[in-house]
Order: sequence, then structure tokens, then C-alpha cells
Amino acid sequence: MQEIKKNLINVFYHLGYIEIGIFLAIFVLFLLIFILTLFSYQKKILFTFLFILSFFVLFSTPFVIQIAMDKGFYKTLISYNKASPLQYANAFLIDMDVKNIGKKDISKCLVSVNVYHPSKNTLEKLKNLIQPKAIFKHMIFTALKTNQTKNFVVMIDRYYYRNYPYKISVNCH
Repeated sequence: MQEIKKNLINVFYHLGYIEIGIFLAIFVLFLLIFILTLFSYQKKILFTFLFILSFFVLFSTPFVIQIAMDKGFYKTLISYNKASPLQYANAFLIDMDVKNIGKKDISKCLVSVNVYHPSKNTLEKLKNLIQPKAIFKHMIFTALKTNQTKNFVVMIDRYYYRNYPYKISVNCH
């Protein structure tokens, strides 16, 4: 229960005015289509189409927000100079250049390293996507203007998974 509460607070911590505005616009669109659905109850084909469309609009909200943020407003170009576990210490080093090629200034970046179980078949790979072996997160607070590039060096301590596969992701907003 405590972890669910922590995750919900983390989600609301990352929301900004743009995300909330997009969410409200999609919700208003859902309400309009749903009201049209109620008015078209007599015409079964139109009613069914509008009903399915309204819930498609409602459930597409997180995907639309993610695409708008990643591909439009906060698009970044990341080049890794070095990203690997250290040889003689239990740490993970990430040396990267982040370039803001989006339309808005970036104030923070979340760097996460997902450590996966060794997998040989497709079922184990799907399990890794749902539940990785370990997740390491590091927040970088910075002021990155449009078309500006900065170099970041992130050191993650207590990384005991040297021989496991990993994936690095950087999410800036």
C-alpha cells in the first residue's frame, strides 16, 4: 500500500500545466462524444459507434499525453559517451550529452536504469518488461533551454548487477 501511495505521488509530481491541459481537453472531448452518444440512442449503429469512440478517446489519454510530451514539447537527443557498470566498484556510470530539440525549456531529467533477468525466450522477455529485477532512478535538476546541449555524469551507487542485462532511459520535462 505504501508503494502504491509513493508511485501516485511520483506521478503527480511529474505532471505540469501542459499535461493537465491536454488531459482536460481530452476529457472534455470524451464528455462531448458521450453526450452525443446518449442523444443518438434511437439509431443503434450510430449509438454503438459513438459509444466505442468515446471510450477509445478516454482510454487513449495517457498515450496521447506521452506522445505529445516526448515527440513535441520536450523532445531530446541523447548521446551516451559511456554507460556501463564500473569494473572494481558496485556502481554504474552514465556519461551523456542531452540536447533539447523540443519546443519548451527542460527543468529536470529522470535517468533510470532497468536491470533485467537473463532471458532466452519471449515469455521471459515479456516478464522482464512487466517486472524487471531492479530499477535505479536518478533525478537531475537543470535548466536546459531549446537547442542547448549539456553534459551530465550520473553515478548510481549500490549497483550489484554487473553481469545482468540493462536498459537506460532518460525522460526530460
